Amino acid sequence: MSININNVNFSLATSLTGASGLDADTNNFFKLDRYLGDNIELPYSFEEVKIKTNELCIADNFNASLFKLYYNLCYINAQSKIASNDIPTAYSAFYASSLVTGSSGIGYHNSGNASDYLVGQLSAVGNGTTSSNTVLSALVDGAFTQSLGSKDKSVGFVANSASLIAFHANPNNNFAELKINTRTIEDKTNLQFTQIKGLTVNSKKELFVLDDTLIHKFDVTGILTDNPAISGIGKLLIKSIGGFNSDILVKDKFNDPISIDTGKEDKIYVLDKGASGYKVFDKDLNHIETVNKENDFRTRLAGTEVVDLSVDKITEHIYVLAANGIIIEYSKNNLFVDQYNITDSIADDEVFAKLTQSRKNDNVLYVLTNKSLFKKFKSKLSKSIGSFKFESKKIILDEFTFVDVLDTDDLSKDFVFVGGEHRRGGVTNFTGNLAGDLISRNVSDFVDSDIGVVFQFDELVQYKTISREINKSRMFPLSSVYIDTEEYVSGWVLNKALHKFLYNHELIIDSVYGKFKAQYDGLGRSEYIDIDYLTERDENIFNFNADKNYFVGLNENILAETINRPLKMIYSLQESILKLHQEKYTNVYPNSDHITGIKI
Repeated sequence: MSININNVNFSLATSLTGASGLDADTNNFFKLDRYLGDNIELPYSFEEVKIKTNELCIADNFNASLFKLYYNLCYINAQSKIASNDIPTAYSAFYASSLVTGSSGIGYHNSGNASDYLVGQLSAVGNGTTSSNTVLSALVDGAFTQSLGSKDKSVGFVANSASLIAFHANPNNNFAELKINTRTIEDKTNLQFTQIKGLTVNSKKELFVLDDTLIHKFDVTGILTDNPAISGIGKLLIKSIGGFNSDILVKDKFNDPISIDTGKEDKIYVLDKGASGYKVFDKDLNHIETVNKENDFRTRLAGTEVVDLSVDKITEHIYVLAANGIIIEYSKNNLFVDQYNITDSIADDEVFAKLTQSRKNDNVLYVLTNKSLFKKFKSKLSKSIGSFKFESKKIILDEFTFVDVLDTDDLSKDFVFVGGEHRRGGVTNFTGNLAGDLISRNVSDFVDSDIGVVFQFDELVQYKTISREINKSRMFPLSSVYIDTEEYVSGWVLNKALHKFLYNHELIIDSVYGKFKAQYDGLGRSEYIDIDYLTERDENIFNFNADKNYFVGLNENILAETINRPLKMIYSLQESILKLHQEKYTNVYPNSDHITGIKI
């Protein structure tokens, strides 16, 4: 590891996170992206810390060693925080077809009703359209943005293969209202959608629909506002491009496009599975570039297919997801950055489907399977903060189909929308009295229904810590520990610096009050439980007392081996402190009687 210490400013200035001192330096050096199960070890080894035999014992060399030890200390501080995997943070509401007989509307359902919605609310609907399906059935994608009328109101654009649907939602007012449910591209013609595959909304709140091999751009101002003067207009088609062509070099044609997303400056990215690449357009659907990734897709994806693409609007990095859980990251210049093989345990019938960017945290990515939703740090995509605990919220669906984060000015949290499908028997001509109605029905009255539902969650990264923050404000900044380059390097000068540095370590030791406690779930996923008390089985350093080996003897020659002795003692102390930060598990996976399936 190599860091230029001349470019590092160690002051008590407040960082962007509002932290100061050690926390500010920790945030500058490290992303707070620790996962349960991570192997934690000091970034600098002692071989890198120590003064080499042939090096002069001058201030610069001693300070360089101190910096590396301080960097290690910042790392230890970073490991004292774990993002909670008790997620979702908050379950707000779900939206499904209304329970009114013959209605094709959207109903708002408070999450407080979650305990009985599967039995009651969802099983009761099946006649939301003229068929046996509900108005939200067979959803393939969704895009959510803030209303132009009220900041508390969101507008959801969702679609199945044949219909574009839009609804207003306001959880604060227990409100949902269907605005459009249409199969036609233009309201004044009979031209219909062929096969909708994806939706995205840009910063101008214009809607883009990927329909088979076509892209349609819509002005949806009429849907986004409550102004009666324009709300009746609905959507207006602005432009369409596309059509089929197997040659990826044809600028405005596609082979088999499957995903669409908006990037920086409202650029439109389209993933073309059939052509093994993606194309980029400006906000007016003028072609910018075509990116051929045939070799990458063939060699890196282990024979599986790409399923989705998502663009970071800040870095312009492109993330391509494959069905087997491989994510390929490309730079804004379309250069390969990295490949991540997701190691999260999944069920035998589980496949990866969608991914989307957080708007609250630029290091968070949501990855959806047909059964789960994972929350991940982009810096460590192979593993996860955790998966949404749907079952604890009584959310048990046959299939999840899309995930999107609300495009809003409110960045206090992520407003996460997840669409899914629940297939079960319903009844025709539901009258509103579920229990009595079911008793009086004949077998012929029951139909198999695809019951679509959209869930809303309020999500943010919440950190758990095993360290008391108050002690850190009392630490000496590294700038006051350093030996001045003009000082004569003597035993007294060295010991003054070592004493301050050891004092900082003692404060860290005194700050640690417990260990992270975790458990494995039935799929082998690590779950945070609580912070547990330290026991006699844990590393015992709380009676720490710095003896003479931590300092330079006043009569000792100032040689490399002389200074390295206290440096080695401090390094060993850091190793002991770090052991306290390793989580402990209440169970093992797999246990002795656990049966695991093997995917073929």
